[in-house]
Amino acid sequence: MNFIKVNKLINRIKEAGYEAYVVGGCVRDTLRNVEPHDIDVVTSAKPEEVKKVFPDLQTIDTGIKFGTITIIYDDEQFEVTTYRMEGRYSDSRHPDEVEFVTDIKDDLSRRDFTINAMAMTIDDESTITELIDPFNGKADICRRLIRCVGNANERFKEDPLRMLRAIRFAAKLHFNIEDSTYDAICNNAKLLSTVSAERITKELKEMIYYDTESLNILFKTGLLETFLPELSDCAKQSQKNRWHYADVFHHTLDAVRYTNKFKKLPKDKLIVVRLALMLHDIGKPACVTTDEEGWEHFYGHPEVSYKLSLDILHRLKFSNDEIKLISKLVRRHDEVMTPSNKMLLKIISEYEYNYDDLQLLGYIRESDIMAHVKRENDDRMQRYFKVLKMYRERKESGAIMTIDELAINGKDIMNILNINSGEIIGKIKEDLYQLCFYNPAMNNRDTLTDFLINHPNRYINEEE
Repeated sequence: MNFIKVNKLINRIKEAGYEAYVVGGCVRDTLRNVEPHDIDVVTSAKPEEVKKVFPDLQTIDTGIKFGTITIIYDDEQFEVTTYRMEGRYSDSRHPDEVEFVTDIKDDLSRRDFTINAMAMTIDDESTITELIDPFNGKADICRRLIRCVGNANERFKEDPLRMLRAIRFAAKLHFNIEDSTYDAICNNAKLLSTVSAERITKELKEMIYYDTESLNILFKTGLLETFLPELSDCAKQSQKNRWHYADVFHHTLDAVRYTNKFKKLPKDKLIVVRLALMLHDIGKPACVTTDEEGWEHFYGHPEVSYKLSLDILHRLKFSNDEIKLISKLVRRHDEVMTPSNKMLLKIISEYEYNYDDLQLLGYIRESDIMAHVKRENDDRMQRYFKVLKMYRERKESGAIMTIDELAINGKDIMNILNINSGEIIGKIKEDLYQLCFYNPAMNNRDTLTDFLINHPNRYINEEE
């Protein structure tokens, strides 16, 4: 990152008689020899004083109540925040009040983790010229530790989301959570119920992308029970049968862990696969039955898991697109795949899967199968790959895939058969689509027109 611009801003603040430093994640990443993404500046100058230092530049009152303004310099935005101390967090997110202070160490003392509680000056060539590190954040980077600044219980009570942030940082940086910080997470896990679903979901997606072991930490600390009790409770559901070696939760955990094999997937796709696996068996506790030999079965669990996943994803404020994709992957995770055109038609028309969806289902199926007791002559993945190959080859051939690719539309059908609009038009289109799916050469305007003209009773009688 080029520090030339930010140094020009910092130098102007210093020339006006105030202190100014780069702070937070930028310092952490610089010490780790990682390219920083954001630069945050703190200063002893109050917001109005900062504005006076830059009369020639546009400023935005981003969060002036909390001491933050944004300076627009050479088409880039730089946040500058006044040193501050914070009062109580009544809403478990924002301080009720802030007090501007003049000592950088007081400002650093309010931050979440030691690795984020450092300030520095840096030259234009990215060499640190001064490091302020009152809480030994650099040493914790060397020890690969996530440690709270000061009293961990107090930090988490101020903002319970910090408990998820601790796990997310540990996942992203491949660090461990320091013992007293971990214990404080366990002791305060229930406070997460005060945090909005949107904030929880954002952290959840990040942590499971960076490290599948995050799911296990969520479970062990009690955080999972707070925002996803349906999955946490799966640990209480045994699976006494020939195909499983663990309870439902730990089977799920092993399935999620298996996805480390697919780390080269794009970030959004890998997150979807892991989320779908987290939810794929969530309906099992509601479906358990025990046969006369004492074996447990979970008939119909994919459909129950699908319905539960819809409720959960809505509750956690996932986007509509995410809800639709993840839930339909959950619904079909255990589907029997038979390589045939009939299966393809079902996948495309009934399941509403495109080729990318079917690929994602494959990652989920493989992960699920590998978290079972291994069975001889298990050809489920072989059959899936044959279906995937059929889908790809059909798509590449240009044959009709969806009903929208039908060569005639509803208006054409009404004109050809001289009938009015109504439910019958949809039925005719569906019939023609299936005919063309099995006989792709039929899908042209002339052939379909001739077919309708020569087979009017196929539809007219049904309308009457």
